[in-house]
Amino acid sequence: MINVGLLDFCLDDQTNSHQEQLQIAIYTAQHAEEHGCCSIWYGEHHEGAFQVSPTLMASIVLSQTTTITAGTGGVLASYYSPLEMAYAASLLDCAYPNRFELGLARGNPSPEKKAMLLDSRPAASSGTDFFERVQSTRRLLHGADGVSVAPTGTRPKLWLLGMGSQSAIVAGKNGAAYCHAAFLKGSGSPEDAFREYTANFVAQRPGEAPEYALALSVCSDQHDGVACYNRFEHNPSFTNNMMLPPAALARELAQQVAHYGLSRLVLLQAEASYLHRLATLEALMRELPTQ
Repeated sequence: MINVGLLDFCLDDQTNSHQEQLQIAIYTAQHAEEHGCCSIWYGEHHEGAFQVSPTLMASIVLSQTTTITAGTGGVLASYYSPLEMAYAASLLDCAYPNRFELGLARGNPSPEKKAMLLDSRPAASSGTDFFERVQSTRRLLHGADGVSVAPTGTRPKLWLLGMGSQSAIVAGKNGAAYCHAAFLKGSGSPEDAFREYTANFVAQRPGEAPEYALALSVCSDQHDGVACYNRFEHNPSFTNNMMLPPAALARELAQQVAHYGLSRLVLLQAEASYLHRLATLEALMRELPTQ
C-alpha cells in the first residue's frame, strides 16, 4: 500500500483574489481527504502575490476537514525560535490529536525578505546553528531532559525537508522523519540522502525507526484532450519531475515507492488549473494502491 500526501505552496493564478486562492487551498485539502490522501503540507515561501503562514494554513485546513493530516512543509527554521515553533505545533496537536505534523526546512529567502523575517535577530546561518535549532525544537516537543512545551500525551511528528545529505544527516541525528525535496532545482541524489539519513538515525524514544519520503513535482500532460500548462515551467526554484498521462504517472510513482522503500510519497502538483490538479489527483488515487 502507498501513502500519498500533497505539498501545497498555494501558488495559483494571479487572476484569483486572495479569498479565492484560500478557498481553492481548502477545497484541495477536502478533495485530497475524500480521495484517500494521508496528508497535506503547506510550504513557506516569500515570493508572489499570495504568501501564507504554513502553520496557520494547516490550522485552517484542520478545522475544515476530519481525517487528513495537515502540516508544514516546511517552516524555515533558521528564522524562528524553537520555542515559537514548538508552541504552535503542540497546540495544534492538542486541538487535533495525531493530525498535525511539523515540517522544518532551511530555506533561502531574498535578502529583503530575510531582513523582514529576522527583524534584527540573528539567523541560524551555519549548519551547526541549524542543527541546534532542529534539536531544540525536538527537545521541546518531546520533553527531553524534562523540558517540554507539549501538553501531556501530545507528541506532534517532526519532519525535516531537505535537498541532500546534509539535511538528511540532521534529520537522522535528531530522530526526525526526512522528506527529500526532489522538486527543488539543485536537489541532490535521493539515494545518497536516504543512505546518510538511515546511517545517522538515532531513535529518541523506544520503537522509533527511520521514516523517509520523496517529494516530487508531477503534472498530467492533458485532460479531455486539452493540454495542461505546467505552472512551474519558468519558476526559478522548482523543477518538474514527471509530465505524463495519469495512468503512466501512477505506474512511475509506484516504481519510485518500491525502489526507495518510501514510507510516503509527497506530490507537488504542477498543473496551472486547479481543476486539472483535482482531476489528476483523483485519477492517480484510482490507479495507485493506496490505503
